[in-house]
Amino acid sequence: MRFVARWFFLFQDVPRRGYLAFLVCGGAFLILAGLALGDRKKENSLDHQIAKWAHEHPVLRQHWCQTVTKLGDGDGLKKGCAVGVALLFLLQKWEYVPALLIALFGQFAVVHRIQLLIARPRPDFPDVTAIPSFGFPSGHCTAAVTFYGFWILFAITEIRQKRLRQWILGSLASIILTVAISRVFLLAHWFTDVLGGVSFAAAWILLCFWINDRMMKRACERPLVGYAAAVRS
Repeated sequence: MRFVARWFFLFQDVPRRGYLAFLVCGGAFLILAGLALGDRKKENSLDHQIAKWAHEHPVLRQHWCQTVTKLGDGDGLKKGCAVGVALLFLLQKWEYVPALLIALFGQFAVVHRIQLLIARPRPDFPDVTAIPSFGFPSGHCTAAVTFYGFWILFAITEIRQKRLRQWILGSLASIILTVAISRVFLLAHWFTDVLGGVSFAAAWILLCFWINDRMMKRACERPLVGYAAAVRS
Protein backbone atom coordinates (compact mmCIF):
# COMPACT_ATOMS: atom_id res chain seq x y z
CA MET A 1 0.00 0.00 0.00
CA ARG A 2 2.87 2.37 0.74
CA PHE A 3 4.24 1.76 -2.75
CA VAL A 4 0.85 2.50 -4.31
CA ALA A 5 0.40 5.65 -2.26
CA ARG A 6 3.90 6.86 -3.11
CA TRP A 7 3.48 6.48 -6.86
CA PHE A 8 -0.22 7.22 -7.17
CA PHE A 9 0.57 10.67 -8.56
CA LEU A 10 1.56 8.99 -11.82
CA PHE A 11 -2.08 8.06 -12.37
CA GLN A 12 -3.50 11.50 -11.66
CA ASP A 13 -4.68 13.92 -14.33
CA VAL A 14 -4.28 11.41 -17.16
CA PRO A 15 -6.08 12.76 -20.28
CA ARG A 16 -8.96 10.44 -21.09
CA ARG A 17 -8.15 10.33 -24.80
CA GLY A 18 -4.51 9.53 -24.13
CA TYR A 19 -5.46 6.81 -21.66
CA LEU A 20 -7.87 5.20 -24.12
CA ALA A 21 -5.29 5.46 -26.93
CA PHE A 22 -2.75 3.70 -24.71
CA LEU A 23 -5.17 0.88 -23.92
CA VAL A 24 -6.21 0.45 -27.56
CA CYS A 25 -2.62 0.44 -28.87
CA GLY A 26 -1.39 -1.84 -26.10
CA GLY A 27 -4.26 -4.25 -26.62
CA ALA A 28 -3.73 -4.27 -30.39
CA PHE A 29 -0.06 -5.08 -29.90
CA LEU A 30 -0.84 -8.00 -27.59
CA ILE A 31 -3.31 -9.43 -30.12
CA LEU A 32 -0.82 -9.05 -32.98
CA ALA A 33 1.93 -10.60 -30.87
CA GLY A 34 -0.31 -13.59 -30.22
CA LEU A 35 -0.96 -13.94 -33.96
CA ALA A 36 2.77 -13.66 -34.69
CA LEU A 37 3.52 -16.44 -32.23
CA GLY A 38 1.07 -18.66 -34.08
CA ASP A 39 2.50 -17.69 -37.48
CA ARG A 40 6.15 -18.52 -36.87
CA LYS A 41 5.95 -21.58 -39.10
CA LYS A 42 3.38 -20.31 -41.57
CA GLU A 43 2.30 -16.74 -42.29
CA ASN A 44 -1.40 -15.92 -42.16
CA SER A 45 -3.45 -15.44 -45.31
CA LEU A 46 -3.60 -11.63 -45.09
CA ASP A 47 0.17 -11.30 -44.77
CA HIS A 48 0.74 -13.78 -47.57
CA GLN A 49 -1.60 -12.00 -49.99
CA ILE A 50 -0.12 -8.56 -49.31
CA ALA A 51 3.47 -9.81 -49.59
CA LYS A 52 2.63 -11.70 -52.79
CA TRP A 53 1.11 -8.55 -54.31
CA ALA A 54 4.15 -6.46 -53.33
CA HIS A 55 6.47 -9.10 -54.81
CA GLU A 56 4.58 -9.07 -58.10
CA HIS A 57 5.12 -5.30 -58.39
CA PRO A 58 8.92 -4.79 -58.23
CA VAL A 59 8.46 -1.16 -59.29
CA LEU A 60 7.47 -0.53 -55.66
CA ARG A 61 11.00 -1.46 -54.55
CA GLN A 62 12.75 1.23 -56.57
CA HIS A 63 15.19 3.79 -55.19
CA TRP A 64 12.49 6.07 -53.74
CA CYS A 65 11.26 3.32 -51.45
CA GLN A 66 14.76 2.49 -50.26
CA THR A 67 15.32 6.18 -49.51
CA VAL A 68 12.05 6.64 -47.63
CA THR A 69 12.66 3.64 -45.40
CA LYS A 70 15.87 5.28 -44.11
CA LEU A 71 13.68 7.77 -42.24
CA GLY A 72 13.09 4.94 -39.77
CA ASP A 73 16.69 3.74 -39.62
CA GLY A 74 18.04 3.47 -36.09
CA ASP A 75 21.39 5.12 -36.74
CA GLY A 76 19.76 8.06 -38.49
CA LEU A 77 17.22 8.53 -35.70
CA LYS A 78 19.97 8.51 -33.07
CA LYS A 79 21.54 11.45 -34.87
CA GLY A 80 18.13 13.05 -35.12
CA CYS A 81 17.72 12.53 -31.37
CA ALA A 82 20.93 14.48 -30.73
CA VAL A 83 19.59 17.34 -32.85
CA GLY A 84 16.25 17.09 -31.05
CA VAL A 85 17.88 17.36 -27.63
CA ALA A 86 19.78 20.46 -28.75
CA LEU A 87 16.53 21.94 -30.09
CA LEU A 88 14.70 21.31 -26.82
CA PHE A 89 17.43 23.08 -24.85
CA LEU A 90 17.37 25.93 -27.37
CA LEU A 91 13.61 26.26 -26.88
CA GLN A 92 14.13 26.03 -23.10
CA LYS A 93 12.00 22.89 -22.99
CA TRP A 94 14.64 20.73 -21.34
CA GLU A 95 12.01 18.91 -19.26
CA TYR A 96 11.06 16.88 -22.36
CA VAL A 97 14.59 15.56 -22.88
CA PRO A 98 14.25 12.50 -20.58
CA ALA A 99 11.09 11.38 -22.38
CA LEU A 100 12.80 11.58 -25.77
CA LEU A 101 15.97 9.77 -24.66
CA ILE A 102 14.25 7.04 -22.66
CA ALA A 103 11.59 6.44 -25.30
CA LEU A 104 13.96 6.19 -28.26
CA PHE A 105 16.85 4.28 -26.73
CA GLY A 106 14.58 2.19 -24.53
CA GLN A 107 12.58 0.92 -27.48
CA PHE A 108 15.74 -0.30 -29.23
CA ALA A 109 16.46 -2.65 -26.32
CA VAL A 110 12.84 -3.70 -25.75
CA VAL A 111 12.08 -4.39 -29.42
CA HIS A 112 15.21 -6.50 -29.85
CA ARG A 113 14.14 -8.70 -26.95
CA ILE A 114 10.58 -8.98 -28.24
CA GLN A 115 11.89 -10.03 -31.65
CA LEU A 116 13.98 -12.77 -30.03
CA LEU A 117 11.00 -13.88 -27.95
CA ILE A 118 8.52 -14.02 -30.84
CA ALA A 119 11.17 -15.34 -33.28
CA ARG A 120 9.04 -14.75 -36.36
CA PRO A 121 10.84 -15.15 -39.71
CA ARG A 122 10.62 -12.36 -42.28
CA PRO A 123 9.21 -12.77 -45.81
CA ASP A 124 11.39 -15.03 -47.92
CA PHE A 125 11.46 -14.69 -51.72
CA PRO A 126 14.23 -16.14 -53.94
CA ASP A 127 14.91 -12.90 -55.81
CA VAL A 128 14.85 -10.63 -52.73
CA THR A 129 17.80 -10.31 -50.37
CA ALA A 130 16.85 -12.00 -47.11
CA ILE A 131 17.29 -10.23 -43.75
CA PRO A 132 18.64 -12.69 -41.16
CA SER A 133 17.07 -11.13 -38.04
CA PHE A 134 13.54 -11.76 -36.82
CA GLY A 135 10.74 -9.48 -37.97
CA PHE A 136 8.09 -8.92 -35.28
CA PRO A 137 7.67 -6.12 -34.46
CA SER A 138 9.20 -4.00 -37.22
CA GLY A 139 12.19 -2.15 -35.79
CA HIS A 140 12.02 0.64 -38.37
CA CYS A 141 8.34 1.28 -37.70
CA THR A 142 8.79 1.16 -33.94
CA ALA A 143 11.67 3.62 -34.05
CA ALA A 144 9.85 5.94 -36.47
CA VAL A 145 6.65 6.05 -34.43
CA THR A 146 8.62 6.58 -31.22
CA PHE A 147 10.77 9.43 -32.55
CA TYR A 148 8.24 11.25 -34.72
CA GLY A 149 5.45 10.41 -32.27
CA PHE A 150 7.37 12.23 -29.55
CA TRP A 151 7.34 15.38 -31.67
CA ILE A 152 3.64 14.90 -32.39
CA LEU A 153 2.92 14.86 -28.67
CA PHE A 154 5.27 17.79 -28.15
CA ALA A 155 3.45 19.81 -30.82
CA ILE A 156 0.04 18.97 -29.33
CA THR A 157 1.24 20.03 -25.89
CA GLU A 158 3.30 23.12 -26.68
CA ILE A 159 2.22 24.67 -29.98
CA ARG A 160 -0.80 26.93 -29.70
CA GLN A 161 -1.02 28.10 -33.32
CA LYS A 162 -3.62 25.81 -34.86
CA ARG A 163 -2.43 25.91 -38.48
CA LEU A 164 1.21 25.39 -37.56
CA ARG A 165 0.29 22.53 -35.25
CA GLN A 166 -1.85 20.86 -37.90
CA TRP A 167 0.92 21.20 -40.49
CA ILE A 168 3.47 19.63 -38.14
CA LEU A 169 1.13 16.80 -37.17
CA GLY A 170 0.29 16.07 -40.80
CA SER A 171 3.94 16.08 -41.87
CA LEU A 172 5.09 13.78 -39.05
CA ALA A 173 2.16 11.40 -39.54
CA SER A 174 2.98 11.23 -43.27
CA ILE A 175 6.58 10.27 -42.49
CA ILE A 176 5.43 7.47 -40.19
CA LEU A 177 2.99 6.20 -42.80
CA THR A 178 5.55 6.19 -45.61
CA VAL A 179 8.10 4.34 -43.48
CA ALA A 180 5.50 1.71 -42.61
CA ILE A 181 4.47 1.27 -46.26
CA SER A 182 8.08 1.07 -47.42
CA ARG A 183 8.82 -1.86 -45.09
CA VAL A 184 6.01 -3.85 -46.69
CA PHE A 185 6.92 -2.83 -50.26
CA LEU A 186 10.56 -3.80 -49.68
CA LEU A 187 9.37 -7.20 -48.39
CA ALA A 188 11.39 -6.60 -45.23
CA HIS A 189 8.36 -7.33 -43.03
CA TRP A 190 4.95 -8.89 -43.08
CA PHE A 191 2.07 -6.46 -42.87
CA THR A 192 1.26 -7.50 -39.29
CA ASP A 193 4.92 -6.92 -38.32
CA VAL A 194 4.43 -3.31 -39.32
CA LEU A 195 1.13 -3.03 -37.44
CA GLY A 196 2.79 -4.57 -34.41
CA GLY A 197 5.60 -2.02 -34.52
CA VAL A 198 3.21 0.90 -34.87
CA SER A 199 0.88 -0.24 -32.06
CA PHE A 200 3.72 -1.04 -29.66
CA ALA A 201 5.52 2.25 -30.30
CA ALA A 202 2.32 4.29 -29.94
CA ALA A 203 1.66 2.78 -26.51
CA TRP A 204 5.33 3.09 -25.57
CA ILE A 205 5.72 6.78 -26.42
CA LEU A 206 2.45 7.65 -24.69
CA LEU A 207 3.66 5.88 -21.56
CA CYS A 208 7.11 7.53 -21.60
CA PHE A 209 5.70 10.98 -22.35
CA TRP A 210 3.04 10.68 -19.68
CA ILE A 211 5.36 9.41 -16.91
CA ASN A 212 7.98 12.04 -17.75
CA ASP A 213 5.33 14.76 -17.56
CA ARG A 214 4.08 13.58 -14.17
CA MET A 215 7.61 13.19 -12.78
CA MET A 216 8.59 16.69 -13.88
CA LYS A 217 5.45 18.21 -12.37
CA ARG A 218 6.12 16.33 -9.14
CA ALA A 219 9.68 17.62 -9.04
CA CYS A 220 8.44 21.20 -9.52
CA GLU A 221 5.83 20.84 -6.77
CA ARG A 222 8.16 19.52 -4.08
CA PRO A 223 10.25 22.68 -3.54
CA LEU A 224 7.04 24.71 -3.14
CA VAL A 225 5.72 22.25 -0.58
CA GLY A 226 8.99 22.38 1.35
CA TYR A 227 9.04 26.16 1.24
CA ALA A 228 5.44 26.40 2.47
CA ALA A 229 6.21 24.05 5.37
CA ALA A 230 9.24 26.12 6.33
CA VAL A 231 7.16 29.34 6.31
CA ARG A 232 4.47 27.81 8.52
CA SER A 233 7.05 26.59 11.03
